[in-house]
Amino acid sequence: RQRFTPDAMQALRYAIARLAIDFVSGPAGLAGWLRTTLLAPPFNTPSLPLDIGYSDSIPASIRRAVQLRDRGCAWPRCGRPAAWCDVHHLQHKKDGGKTAVSECVLLCQFHHDICIHRRGWRLILHPDGTTTAYGPEGQVLHSHSPPTARAG
Repeated sequence: RQRFTPDAMQALRYAIARLAIDFVSGPAGLAGWLRTTLLAPPFNTPSLPLDIGYSDSIPASIRRAVQLRDRGCAWPRCGRPAAWCDVHHLQHKKDGGKTAVSECVLLCQFHHDICIHRRGWRLILHPDGTTTAYGPEGQVLHSHSPPTARAG
């Protein structure tokens, strides 16, 4: 004889999974404790989130990872350095864009504010670190530079 309804069993499974994940995850979890006590520097530092879902601001860990990957403006053939760039969500936050390294790029002020937000261009980040910009009148610009050794 079954003691729980199917819905109750599913809720119990989710509760147990959440507890297990909390036990091993995060800086205070088992995985963090093992890493910080058993490994030598630089591998024993606290872990930092690189995908946090939705956020009003971009955390420093995601900003640093995007800067290391892009090293400058990700717009095709733009050479402006990272210090001159903003972190841009590829899908706008109000449209459900996530705050994650894979969903953000560095863009200089001109390409971020003027091309993307005022003129309606759209930028795509490819898995190899290259980008393609699509203009409102059918223009297409490709970035064919190879990804850096730190990319990905």
